[in-house]
Amino acid sequence: MATVPVDIEPHSGFRLKKRLMPFAKVDKQLLQDRLVPCHELASHVAQWTSIRVGHKPDANWATLAIVERVIVGDEADQVLVAQLTNMRGVVFYAFVTGKAFKTYRDKIPMGTVVGVARPTILRPADVQAPVGLGVQNVHQLFLVGVSKDMDLCEAYVGSNGNEDDAKRCSATVDRRSGTLCDRHTIHMCGQSRNGRMELASGDSGIEIGWATTSVDRKNGRTNYQRLDAALATSARIKRTYTYIVPGKGPMNTMAKIINKTPTVDKAKVEKDKKAWTNFLDGRTDPGAMMIRKVKGIEEKKQVNVLSKEAFLKIHNKSKVDKEEEEKKVQSKEARQGTSLT
Repeated sequence: MATVPVDIEPHSGFRLKKRLMPFAKVDKQLLQDRLVPCHELASHVAQWTSIRVGHKPDANWATLAIVERVIVGDEADQVLVAQLTNMRGVVFYAFVTGKAFKTYRDKIPMGTVVGVARPTILRPADVQAPVGLGVQNVHQLFLVGVSKDMDLCEAYVGSNGNEDDAKRCSATVDRRSGTLCDRHTIHMCGQSRNGRMELASGDSGIEIGWATTSVDRKNGRTNYQRLDAALATSARIKRTYTYIVPGKGPMNTMAKIINKTPTVDKAKVEKDKKAWTNFLDGRTDPGAMMIRKVKGIEEKKQVNVLSKEAFLKIHNKSKVDKEEEEKKVQSKEARQGTSLT
């Protein structure tokens, strides 16, 4: 039986089970921009955050990574956060907004090999936060293919030990190293150890983790060294980091805007105002007047049904009495003049 050749992306070394962009096009894209491997990303980005003397670093660079998780924010926010990794302990985040969000919202599921070109370097709010990149334009993100090696852990986890509603573990794994995540591998090894008397009676332990290899030039021996950054990956993934995203303000890796101004529903406010207006109609007590001020309701001007003379008689009798007295004097003088003639 003939062996099917594996498609290996030469720039990153990722194995592909499906290619989405032809090799020639990827090669052309990376000829325009300097390729920065994931493990060099932190030191490369530090050039923009540290104090420099002389020329600024070149902004024409790109990196390749695998999508490990995607979180889409609220519909009104128009943002998604992609957690990217090289499956060797390096994790960073891409905040996709603007036209890029509308184009790639449903096109970058877990396992997609993506390229990020000329991104905006985001300022983190946490000191030990991973690299955060901003992607606003369509050309800043390109899809290379689908990873052959990234998959979900095959273990199933039930809530409160109930296996009936068990769900698949959400941790990602490198299938070249196994089908279970570190936590479930340790659990399976513990179960196996309890079933073997020669291991159960001893005090030996087991530790699961990643290691780097190096070959000794003198004797050709392979040396294995513990990779602490990789061991802390699972704990780091569960943490939430905050970055300053252009046009959005502070936003965390759960695609939530920090200190977000509540959206005002004008129709609801108008409906509420109308209800209060009807309720307060005809009320003139101090409480009603205060509510009108708070809700911005204008008080209706009272229409007087009485004539001006009648109104003055009620509220300002002194002026009416004076006018009437003058009219009486004039009328009396007129009668006296008539009688003399």
